[in-house]
Amino acid sequence: MNFKTGILAAGIFLAAASANSQEAVSNGSFTGGLSDWTFSSGVNRVLSNATDRGVVDTGLAGANWLTQSFYLAAGQYTLAFDGLFNGSASTLAVSLGDFSEIFTGSQIAGAKSFTFDVASSGIYDLIFSGRARSSLVSFVAVDNVSLSATVAVPGPEAGAGLGALAMGGLAFWINRRRKESANA
Repeated sequence: MNFKTGILAAGIFLAAASANSQEAVSNGSFTGGLSDWTFSSGVNRVLSNATDRGVVDTGLAGANWLTQSFYLAAGQYTLAFDGLFNGSASTLAVSLGDFSEIFTGSQIAGAKSFTFDVASSGIYDLIFSGRARSSLVSFVAVDNVSLSATVAVPGPEAGAGLGALAMGGLAFWINRRRKESANA
């Protein structure tokens, strides 16, 4: 590989690396089996499998939750999910490390997105716990769960740095071509 090719390859690699963020949650859409998720209730697992949603509670007595564990490196993350419910007295609690939120009634519904920091690397549990209204026709569920590292938007100096690197490689190549033409 010559110098010019190396410069261009490095620029492409850096651009691709900065645009890539890895998804931590497995099967956040609850389709194709639920082996990545742990449920407090076999009933909630069966309903989750049937509806392709993470059913947290259907009015069953006792603690009702679903969880998934994974490794997170220290840094900033964005957690997103869609909340679904039936029953104004329903609640949904979400926790992951030091992050936690509680929603009640109509607050549960719709798309949610939160950005938070993880102070130290380790294994973390994402926990959704809920309480439906106390009848089997009510429910609390989640869907489209995702957790990914937040990629910082590069400032002007970062963009200028990659551009300068590419322009430097192009200038080197042009200068070399001129010298080869002059010596020919």
